[in-house]
Amino acid sequence: MKLEYSEPAEAQTDEIAERLSARYGAQISGRFLDGLTAALEREIAFVQIGRRPLARESQATRRDLYAVVARGGGSWRVLYELRDDDRDGALDTMLVVSVVSATGPDAPAGSG
Repeated sequence: MKLEYSEPAEAQTDEIAERLSARYGAQISGRFLDGLTAALEREIAFVQIGRRPLARESQATRRDLYAVVARGGGSWRVLYELRDDDRDGALDTMLVVSVVSATGPDAPAGSG
C-alpha cells in the first residue's frame, strides 16, 4: 500500500515540524516525523487485515475517513482515506488528509 499526503496535510506536517524545530529543537521535530511515519506504517498493517473503523468526521464530511494517533514530539491526530487508485477492487493508497495536535496547540513537546 502506498502512503501519500494531500497538499493540505503536507503543509500541516511541514508547519508542525518547523514549529517544533523552532520552539524545541531539531531533535523534537525529528521525533514528530519519525513518530508520524511509524504510526502510519502500523496503521497500514491494520488496514491490510481489515481493521478500518470510521473516524467521527466521516459523517460531517460524507467521506470515509479513518483516524490514528501518532506520538512523537507530542500527540497528533491523523485523518486519512483509503483509495483504489488503479481501480482493481483492492485498496492500494492511504491518503493522509489532515495532521493536527491531539492534545491542543500549546501542549508541551514531551507529551507524546
